[in-house]
Amino acid sequence: MVDKIDGHGLFSPRQSKVTLEGGEVFNLTDFQVIDEAAFNTLSDEAFLDLRKSGALGLLYCHLASTNSWTSPVHQVSVRKAERAKSA
Repeated sequence: MVDKIDGHGLFSPRQSKVTLEGGEVFNLTDFQVIDEAAFNTLSDEAFLDLRKSGALGLLYCHLASTNSWTSPVHQVSVRKAERAKSA
């Protein structure tokens, strides 16, 4: 599936800096995301190819998850606070 998606040029390298609620900063590097702009400009033929391969569900899930970074950041902050209390 990754090769199918990559074959349509949809992956884009990213980096991100995440600041937890307590102020701790993490640098996330060397990861790939689906480029939504590239996805939205796919030809009908390329879109149909991805649909037939079963990749569309994964693509849409990925795009939805990239818009929800705040939830995991909050969860990490809560877990760190709970660990600090129990230590």
